Amino acid sequence: MYLYIGGDIVLPCRQVIAVFDAQSTDTQVTREFLRTYREEGFSVSTTEGGPVKSLVLTERKLYLSSIASATLRRRWSSFPADERE
Repeated sequence: MYLYIGGDIVLPCRQVIAVFDAQSTDTQVTREFLRTYREEGFSVSTTEGGPVKSLVLTERKLYLSSIASATLRRRWSSFPADERE
């Protein structure tokens, strides 16, 4: 199964580790984590200049999505558990 996260990005559900609300990233540790991912080239934006509403963490990348985290979590959890692991 695949999860559409915005832009032209579709991820295999098995690659998704977590989905975070972008508004909950307002701590020093989280900002440092995001800065490091950006500097190292591990983040990918799907927002096309729009607002970042959620962060999708995979084993290799951090995706910045304009789709609300609640929507992405609902889509992801609608797949059978064995398709997400």
